[in-house]
This record gives sequence, structure tokens and C-alpha cells, in this order.
Amino acid sequence: MQLEAMVSIAAGPSQLIAALCDEIGLEKLINDAVDWHPSYCKVSPGTHIKAMIINILCSRMPLYRVSEFYHELDVELLFGGAIKASDFNDDALARTLDRLHDAQGWKVYSQLSLSVLRRLSLSLNVVHSDTTSFSVQGKYAQPSDDLNITYGYNKDGPPDLKQIVIGLGVTLSAFRSSARSKTAIWTTKRGIPPSSPSSARCCPMKSGAV
Repeated sequence: MQLEAMVSIAAGPSQLIAALCDEIGLEKLINDAVDWHPSYCKVSPGTHIKAMIINILCSRMPLYRVSEFYHELDVELLFGGAIKASDFNDDALARTLDRLHDAQGWKVYSQLSLSVLRRLSLSLNVVHSDTTSFSVQGKYAQPSDDLNITYGYNKDGPPDLKQIVIGLGVTLSAFRSSARSKTAIWTTKRGIPPSSPSSARCCPMKSGAV
């Protein structure tokens, strides 16, 4: 092969992120959770979500430029030989996001969290939970029961603005102290038994006033 025919690709962390997604079974879990049919979709929803995760963690290009992002990467190595960069166009990705919304994203996140906990054998003896708020302006209709835009104690500052409060729980292995916000730590009697996935629920906190 002549040097002129060689192509240089700056992969960055994309291959590592793809390998982690594969390790936790991301694509299969998404495909099982959302409503879709292989005969109607050239690329599975799980592959679309994996592609968006890699893009967000590597460059954070907007949805309409995700396919452009993958023109600079080895798509065959990341997703398999039948996948092309053009398969990640904004229309296809938006349809997948609609399917994920219909499946209730927090439920899918719960299933994914449990899968990660088991595959990586992470202990739930100690769980660290932290919340923060984001202020919004203008009038908002209540979008759903899972997202509450309302007034309340505002960690973001302005007390006269409505806010969205989000929370995150992490295991002791990912514990990091936060000096700016109050935290809560729960000690559970035992972790989740590998044989009983329904014995506990692991999900992000719903937004609302604190």
C-alpha cells in the first residue's frame, strides 16, 4: 500500500467508550426496552443510542452533525461492517429518541443501572446521593409526571424563578464529596441479589421542588 492511500484517523476515546457500552450490554438492553421492529429499521435503536453516547463524550456535536462526527472515525470498528456514518442522520436519531421517550427513559435507565451493577459486581452497601437545580424563565406547561418544573428552594440562586431539580446516586467506588451542596448517604442492609432483579429499584431522582 502506498503512503498516499493511507488515511489517518484520530480515534480519541471512542473505541474505549464503545467497548464499555458493549461490556454492559447497552445495545441489547435498549433494543429490548423500546418498541421497534428490525424489518422497519436499518440500524437498531441500541446502536443509535451507543452512537449518541460516544458523540456526547467525545465532542458533543448537535444531533444534525452526528453523522459528520462519524465521518472522521472508524465506524466499521465501532459498530460493525454494515454500519455507515450516514446511518446516524438526525432524522433516524430523533426517531430513536422518541422511542426511548415512549419507553419512559427513567425505567430504561433503571434497567441499565442494574445491569452495570451486576456485570461490574458493584456493592450497594453505601449509596451517595446528591441533587442540584437549574433555573428556567418563562411559562412552562407541566410536561409529564416525571419532570416537575416548579418553585422551591433554589440551589442555583434566583428564588423567584422556577427550577428543575435533578439528582444522582452513586456507589461508594465512585463517591466524591461535594462541598457546595447537602448530601445524603443511605446504608442498606445488603446489595441486590444477582438472582432477583425486581427486589430493588435503581433510578435517577425525579425532578421537583426540594
